[in-house]
Amino acid sequence: MQQSNDVPQPDSTPSEMEETSFAQRQEAARLEALADAWLGGEISGDLGADERTDAAAVEALMQELIAPTAPLQPEHLLALSDLSRRDAAIVQRDWPLIPTERRRAAVAYLVELAEDDLHLELGRILRIALHDDDADVRRDAVRGLWEDISADLVGPLLHLLNSDTDLRVREVTAEILGAYVLAGEIDEFDDALAFRIEEALLAVITDENAPLHVRRRALESMAY
Repeated sequence: MQQSNDVPQPDSTPSEMEETSFAQRQEAARLEALADAWLGGEISGDLGADERTDAAAVEALMQELIAPTAPLQPEHLLALSDLSRRDAAIVQRDWPLIPTERRRAAVAYLVELAEDDLHLELGRILRIALHDDDADVRRDAVRGLWEDISADLVGPLLHLLNSDTDLRVREVTAEILGAYVLAGEIDEFDDALAFRIEEALLAVITDENAPLHVRRRALESMAY
């Protein structure tokens, strides 16, 4: 069977790839600056209760995020707070279509905002982001869930701890699992699940092939 001698051509030229990368960096920097402005009180976040919480608003936001050239309005990202199950299904369906840099910027922005705004409820969007193909998105999702001590998170978090290909994701996961250990110790979390987490952390600690930073975080979590 004769093989073709055709040489595959790249989808983009180096100059086009460089321009795209520059645009992505600009977008991430713009969102970071707007997040700082929001936290400094320079941007108003007073949205009506029904203004951006319906399915149509979430659909519109998804299209805004998917379009790489559309200017992203950070205040629109609040539609991702306190998602209904219907809206979460829309986000989960369209999430992989969003360019990586925009997924990174959106999750990082929301997690940073939630540190100062206790009214944000990011549980459902961050659960979707836990399964993202990008390690930066997964890491920020784990970071944003550190106060969400829930039984449904045990499986996904242990999977990240044991199997994630990015060591930074494994490290931050080992770190936040300490909150589960503590909750189990003070009878605020299911004993069987807490024991399962402790066993997983202990396995990491005693695994000589595991990265040192991950083992250290696991040890710190066990010491809660």
